[in-house]
Amino acid sequence: MMLDRLALASPEFGAGHPADMSTALVEVLAYLADQYAHQQDTATTEAYLDKARSRISLKRMTRLVDYAVDEGCNARCFCHFAVSADVLPMAPDTIVIPKGTAVCTRISEQPRTFARDDELLAKSSAVYETCFDVPALYAAHNRMLFYTWSDARCHLAKGAVMATLDGHFPNLTAGMYLVFEEITGAKTGNPADRKLSQRQVVLLTEVHPFNSDGEPLTDPVADEPGNSALITNIRWHDSDALRFPVCISSETAIEAGRQFISPVSVARGNLVLVDHGHTLTGEPLEPVPEPWLSWAPGKGTIEPERKSTSCNDHCEPQQAETITPRYHPELANMPLTFAPTYPVGAPAVDLLRTPQPFECNACVSLSADDGVEVHPYNVVRACWRWTAPPRYLPRKLSVMAALHCVLAITYLAKGRCRAQRFQPPTGWGLAAKDKSVQISCITLPW
Repeated sequence: MMLDRLALASPEFGAGHPADMSTALVEVLAYLADQYAHQQDTATTEAYLDKARSRISLKRMTRLVDYAVDEGCNARCFCHFAVSADVLPMAPDTIVIPKGTAVCTRISEQPRTFARDDELLAKSSAVYETCFDVPALYAAHNRMLFYTWSDARCHLAKGAVMATLDGHFPNLTAGMYLVFEEITGAKTGNPADRKLSQRQVVLLTEVHPFNSDGEPLTDPVADEPGNSALITNIRWHDSDALRFPVCISSETAIEAGRQFISPVSVARGNLVLVDHGHTLTGEPLEPVPEPWLSWAPGKGTIEPERKSTSCNDHCEPQQAETITPRYHPELANMPLTFAPTYPVGAPAVDLLRTPQPFECNACVSLSADDGVEVHPYNVVRACWRWTAPPRYLPRKLSVMAALHCVLAITYLAKGRCRAQRFQPPTGWGLAAKDKSVQISCITLPW
């Protein structure tokens, strides 16, 4: 376009060889013009919430109205381990799969299990890590059938919290997770017709494989000499009540000959919660800069010690308190994983729910080595800031008390809530669940 315009505006200018200086200058100008046009288009696109495509643009715009966009949360799911034989701990205090063990998608030319290697894991399309310890794995828990009680059309109703398994499972205990899965079509008997959405994970609260006499539990109706029908009664958490009916056995239609289909759904054990992310350890960071600023003598965040009234104490020079500089290290890999804390023994529905933004923290930990000992540093989430002069707040208060205090001390001016930012003294914090959270600065966005 530029060459055509030059030929029209200056007929004496002719497009010569591509290596000519004039043609090279036109190509450079066209390249710069394309970059400027792209920047203008990006600025126009990223300037509006409904058109922005970059997350950093959204975060910058929302901060203009005192709203902080959270970093989201990583994915998580339950992982099933199928074993050909029982995998038991070699010692009483050991476990089979420790917390933080990596599981990934299949890597070509690699076995199903291999020693942890970060370079191999980086070749996988997705890496997950276990959130809890797995004490043992049992082959009998790979696939457990439901007991139908001689019912050709048996099912578990929606909202059910108990069932009966076909067989004796003494290693099944409360606190384990089971998944109910449909493995074949209930109307056709074809595995391709199974509903993949008919899956639900539950937390076992009661398991009864034995009767009151300590013998394996059996069906009292179908129990025959030499042919005992062993069963195991289970119950799961009320929060994990079935969201849909679970078909256990069924019959096909008359046109298909009324064939008996069993099993339609099964229960699987050997489950553990895993979340998305690859832990990398031993990454060196740049050293912390030395402090170069100091408070005025007698000032600072540390309270001065009480001294006597003798002349020697008054004449002693006061040591100025140094100001710790800000430290902003950069990680070699990105993006950083943000995940909530998973409580042990929680129902499956609580582990799989979408957490609140304030429940997710950065999965990063630092260790500072001063040459004498190693000091660990954990991530502390910044607190929201509220409006109040420092003298109105106690040094420690509960979360609910803090909220009531916030509502009590904020005041209205001309129909709007005024906010005053302040810097609390060192040591102020919120006490929640026997844990003290240090507060650096507080602001309440209204």
